[in-house]
Amino acid sequence: MVSTALALREESAVAKPAVLLSRAEVLTRYRHFREISKQHHSAALDFLSKDAIISQARRLGLAQGKTLVLDSMNDLTLAFDLTIHTAPKDRSRAIDRYARAVR
Repeated sequence: MVSTALALREESAVAKPAVLLSRAEVLTRYRHFREISKQHHSAALDFLSKDAIISQARRLGLAQGKTLVLDSMNDLTLAFDLTIHTAPKDRSRAIDRYARAVR
């Protein structure tokens, strides 16, 4: 029985999709889905408070007091992502609030 399960798992691991996509097709598909992801994350920013963003930026060493201290604007993406996808125990995550709002 164990050998059967192992054989099935190995077979599944090497199974190839019916239609193999070219590298260009994979990249095009990825870019399409990445754009959708960026749109959702941008919309989820509306569900964040400024205080929550500053708090997470402080945790990352990107803020002093209420002032952001960034090497580049890309650093702010770290604080945004952390604020969108995490929350204190007694609060809901911004991504969950966004998902409920767009149903």
